[in-house]
Amino acid sequence: MKKSFFLLTIAISVNSYAQITFGSSTNLGTVLFKDKVFDMENKNKNIQGSAYVYENFIDATIKDVDGFPKVRYNALKDDMEVQQNNNAYVIPREPAFSRIKIISTGETIVLEKFDYKGKPYEGYLFVISEKDPITVYKKERVEFKDFEKPRNSYAEETPARFIPQKIEFFIKTADGKIMELPKNKKKLIDLLPDKQANIEAYFKSNKVDFSNDKDVKKLFNSI
Repeated sequence: MKKSFFLLTIAISVNSYAQITFGSSTNLGTVLFKDKVFDMENKNKNIQGSAYVYENFIDATIKDVDGFPKVRYNALKDDMEVQQNNNAYVIPREPAFSRIKIISTGETIVLEKFDYKGKPYEGYLFVISEKDPITVYKKERVEFKDFEKPRNSYAEETPARFIPQKIEFFIKTADGKIMELPKNKKKLIDLLPDKQANIEAYFKSNKVDFSNDKDVKKLFNSI
């Protein structure tokens, strides 16, 4: 059953929880939204760049939630944030809120469990291509670099900044396992031998840059 989306109460402390009610008059369920984000724009006004894929909150749909909550993705912390009464809260990493679709772009963001940098990990991935049984994702990531003092009297201070990292790609195969996407044709065929003919045919007439999300999307939508 879909759940209505509205704010019930707001906790005052940044380390406390905001209590959000999802439900109807006949079926109420309460969930805790953790870590209110206080005035991040002012806090980061002297930092170059942005921690967000989309700086502003934008309309979205969330699995099991009615209406169009405004969300944004924090690529520094790998968090989805939701806006309520001009405040921002981190969306709980729960199955009920694990699939988010951005209305304006049509992008789908999902919460998945996978191995990342050699360790089990749970985080958000952007869906690039979804053709059963294969799903291809990209991971957006931002790193923060603090300001650097000038090394001598002739140099200038380097301001603090958010630095977008190289996009990483992942693939979910028929067995449900998510792994890093191969970066060349041979390794892709080794992973998907049943699609060898389609892959080879595509590469005969197309160049593929495995670091370009548009190229990767076109490839998997075609094979």
